[in-house]
Amino acid sequence: MVIAANECAIMNARFSMKMLTVVWLAALAILGAYSMDSHTWVGSHLPFMKVSVSNRDTVNVASYINGATPVVSLGEIKNPENAYIYLKLRFRADSTEGYPNVFQTAPVNHGMRMEISGSTAAIIVPDLLVPGGLKGLTLTTDLKRGQWYALEVEALNGSFAYVTLDGHLVADYTSEGLSMGMSQLLVGGGFDESRVFRGQIENISVTKGNFPNRVFLYTFYPVLLIGLLTLLAKLFLAKNEIIPKAKILREYLKRIDWVAYLSIALIGIFIITLFTAYFFPIYPDEIQVRFWLSRLAYDFPEKISGAPACFSSFFQPISSTMYLPGLINWAVHGRLESPPALRQVGFFVAFLWVAWMAYYLNARAKKSLLQGKRQLSCALQSLYIAGFIIAIFSTGVFPIFLITNRGEQLILLSVVLLITIFLVSSQLSSKGHWWQKSGLIVLYFAAVSLVLYGHPKGLFLTPLFIIVGWPLFSHFKSRLPLVFALALLVLHIGQAFFAWKYAFQCSEMPQFEKDLKSYSFDPASLLYDPRHFFDQAYHSLIRFTKYLHQLGFQEQTDAAYLPSQPLARSAKFANILIKLNFAAVFFTLMIALPLQYYRKDVVTGRFVSINLVLLALLGCALISAIFNLPKNWYDAGYLYALFLIMLVFFIGENFSGIFQKSAARKFFLYLGSVALLSQAVFIHRNLPAFLEGYTGPGISIAKYDSIKARDDLAAASRACNIDPVRSKKIVVDDYTYLYFQKSKWPMAISYIWFLPDDKSIRQFFAKVDSDGLVVNCTAILSPYMSVVKREGNVCCIPKNELKNLLSLP
Repeated sequence: MVIAANECAIMNARFSMKMLTVVWLAALAILGAYSMDSHTWVGSHLPFMKVSVSNRDTVNVASYINGATPVVSLGEIKNPENAYIYLKLRFRADSTEGYPNVFQTAPVNHGMRMEISGSTAAIIVPDLLVPGGLKGLTLTTDLKRGQWYALEVEALNGSFAYVTLDGHLVADYTSEGLSMGMSQLLVGGGFDESRVFRGQIENISVTKGNFPNRVFLYTFYPVLLIGLLTLLAKLFLAKNEIIPKAKILREYLKRIDWVAYLSIALIGIFIITLFTAYFFPIYPDEIQVRFWLSRLAYDFPEKISGAPACFSSFFQPISSTMYLPGLINWAVHGRLESPPALRQVGFFVAFLWVAWMAYYLNARAKKSLLQGKRQLSCALQSLYIAGFIIAIFSTGVFPIFLITNRGEQLILLSVVLLITIFLVSSQLSSKGHWWQKSGLIVLYFAAVSLVLYGHPKGLFLTPLFIIVGWPLFSHFKSRLPLVFALALLVLHIGQAFFAWKYAFQCSEMPQFEKDLKSYSFDPASLLYDPRHFFDQAYHSLIRFTKYLHQLGFQEQTDAAYLPSQPLARSAKFANILIKLNFAAVFFTLMIALPLQYYRKDVVTGRFVSINLVLLALLGCALISAIFNLPKNWYDAGYLYALFLIMLVFFIGENFSGIFQKSAARKFFLYLGSVALLSQAVFIHRNLPAFLEGYTGPGISIAKYDSIKARDDLAAASRACNIDPVRSKKIVVDDYTYLYFQKSKWPMAISYIWFLPDDKSIRQFFAKVDSDGLVVNCTAILSPYMSVVKREGNVCCIPKNELKNLLSLP
């Protein structure tokens, strides 16, 4: 009876301890969630918090246009204690005289407001702890009239005020004395009726409400400390039971294949990463490159310059070597009708070459497995390889580059195709295989033409073309095919060089021409100005670390292409590991690749080998990276993608059995862990903002209404008599291009705004003989609003009105 009673007591004690632990963890989680009052993390990630913050709601309202619409009212927050507001909008000031207010939360000096005076914009917020009771937060001293700005304001009474302008953090103020009145939330006015905003405000969205009392914050830490001390005491008292069980657990863990489990986890989270990347807003370049890459069937036999304001190079001939890549680009991108369709094509193209490399690596590893001792099953090795490919391709923000439809995307596909052609042609004997060789030749020139057509970076891959083509053409008995192929290759390279050089000429706009040429420096300057050449090369080399920076997570990204957010510790730690991995790939290729080429190929007298191809590609990539001066995020993505292509083929041809090695599998545990962390940070930082409609500089995928957009575009087409097929030289933007892409020679409005002043813009429209202008209303300058016809979010100007812009005041 005594024993039974003791056992019952022990069981009750264990049950009580488990219940205490559960209650402690639950209390800790709830208190922790309630205590997180900074920014919008709670509302975005913890749905149950929307209940606890009882009166917090989000409102989206129509645009404000001075003189056409009244000041926008956003309601009130009745209880100012712990009052919270998160306001997003885009504004354009047509006048900055008289202290116009963009918004207010309460009249006069009782609330927070944004005020403009000349070229200075500032937030004024009540703060009981500063002299005078008001705190001014300067946002910019260089505000320009007629220019659009994106504003985000987040504030919590008694805590902080956080402001970004065009995605850049301009104010981060904390004070327990913040005391904003919330009795009258207005957009388009403030302080009093005399300070109405003169301009236009759109994309207005506000989240407002009250956060819980801070008592939760002060309760959180004592509960955490008490629970930890209780847990440690319990562990100490039960050490005699825990140690034997820990030994059993250690033996069990030795038998588990953690690499397989990690690969499964990587596949699972990669699906969420792809879901996040799908909603990445359409970047402006994805539309802009369509103007000169995907229009062969519409503009033949000549195209217009990507910068139509340059009349000296307005019409450009289409070289014969560009017919094939032009048709391929038109087939892939030239008939899409909506931004989501463009994003889907980006996914498909990236999938083609990444999946092919995974298949190739798996085939090589499987062959090695069959030839050696079978330490792994084929299925398990395939799982390892899938995890490895995901681990190296999901680093930092690299998934965004993979699915972006820039000119580099088809270059990467073509590079993988060229390396595959080399591997296949190397296996063919000099006799026979005529049909196979003919097919490879067609694919070879298709790949070369796509590389040269897609981007000026393709010219740097010329050595790769020669080495890949050598075994393909040298197998013929006659030298005639080799001579013919070299001549055709020279023709491709020459026409591409002069086409790109002609595209960067704009004699009537010297500053614009200088800006175009600032992205690189002239290789020929080595001959006529060697000092300038080496100076530029040196300055480019010392900025190579920017490539590492661009791959990682940043608070502010180029052109705000990703949401602006402070870097958490997890993001900073992930950045360190991402840079280490990038450096490891770089030094592996720089050291192991030449060494393996010498040991495996040169020593045996086999000079033209796959290792030579990869060495040539490495040299081409580095030279291209040196000549690239801006080192933008997509430049870093292109360089890293080339490195990964080299790495996969290097492993496949030299170390295909590496996945059977226990040391390699242990290293994969590190790679996989970094990839899991990186993807978690990537998803956490971007998915909520994407789903909420973040646009950056482009077009939101999540909030794009295809039916409404098409109806607005069709109505604008009718209102301004702009035929979507038969019109010529119409002015469009990212929002309207896909609907009007079948017209002849459309022009991008963003490049027309590069003209130096309003008079030059009007003269351009009078001279160019355009059939009309149809763009998103945000792209229209205020002086032209009197002749604009509006249909929803689309504004248009008919042909006759466009020609008469010079007569407008």
